[in-house]
Amino acid sequence: MRAHPEFVAGPGQLDTELMRGVPGLLSKSGAEGVQAVALPDGRAVAFKIDDGAARARGPILVAELRRMGIEAAVLSRYAEVAVTGGGRPVGAIQAVARPT
Repeated sequence: MRAHPEFVAGPGQLDTELMRGVPGLLSKSGAEGVQAVALPDGRAVAFKIDDGAARARGPILVAELRRMGIEAAVLSRYAEVAVTGGGRPVGAIQAVARPT
């Protein structure tokens, strides 16, 4: 998967671009808003988006990777997703940390 990330999700897809942009990262999305990511040092994150939509996947994943101390140029591309209405941007999807 790491050697040929384009076979995991296709050119330009989140999994593919993250594996190309973050050394050693393994990323795989699944049906109904499921995402799993592993780092070569053994750390990992997995989540399920309740409504099954994929649009929040990038912002959530970027927030978690940054929380784990991962920084890479590719993350900025997926940190926010535009929400459109009538063909125009009307908002954005961003991950927001809840206080613990």
